[in-house]
Amino acid sequence: MLVLGEPVAGVSRHAGYMFQTDAVFPWKNVLDNVATGPIYRGVPRAEARRRARDWVARVGLAGFEDRYPNQLSGGMRKRVALAQSLINEPEILLMDEPFGALDVQTRTLMENELLELWSLTSASVLFVTHDLEEAISLADRVLVFTAAPATLKRAYPIDLPRPRNVTEIRFDPRFTRFYELIWEDLRSEVVVTYERTTKGATA
Repeated sequence: MLVLGEPVAGVSRHAGYMFQTDAVFPWKNVLDNVATGPIYRGVPRAEARRRARDWVARVGLAGFEDRYPNQLSGGMRKRVALAQSLINEPEILLMDEPFGALDVQTRTLMENELLELWSLTSASVLFVTHDLEEAISLADRVLVFTAAPATLKRAYPIDLPRPRNVTEIRFDPRFTRFYELIWEDLRSEVVVTYERTTKGATA
C-alpha cells in the first residue's frame, strides 16, 4: 500500500491521528501535551512551545496552558487532542470516532470546531463514525462499508455548500435526501451487525 507515493511501513510522518479515547499525556499540562509532537520531530523546545501556544489558542484553550488533563472537561481534552494532531500540519488526518464519547451539545461544538480548523489546512481527513448525520454534516464524500468482513459498498459525494454549520445544515432539504438515500443502503448492514451481536449475546 502506498500513501502519498510512499510504502506504508509504520507510523507515517505525513499523518495525524485522533482516537475515540483520550490520547493526551496525563502527566503533561496542556501546553506540553500540544508541544510533544514538534519536539519529537526535532523542533527546538522553545519553538515547539511557541507553536503549541498558538494552537492552544486556536482551539479555544488560551488561559488553560498550565492545566492538566484531569482538570479539564471531556470537550476540552478533545480540543487538546485536536491541537496535538494539527500542530504537525499533517497531510492526512485520521479520526476514529473522536467525538463519540461526548454529550450531544459538546459534540456539535467540536464538529464545528473541526470544520473551522480544517478549512485553514490542506489536510485530507478520514473520519470514521457510526453516526450518519455526523458523516453527512462533515464530509465531502461518505463511504458505506459492509458488515464484517468490511469492504467498500458504495461512495456518496456530498455536495452540500461550505462553509457549514453542522446544526444548520441538517435543515437543508438536500441533507434529508442524502440521509434517506444512504440509510437505505446502510440499513441492511446495520441489521446484519445487530443480528450477529444478538446471536453472540445469547449463545
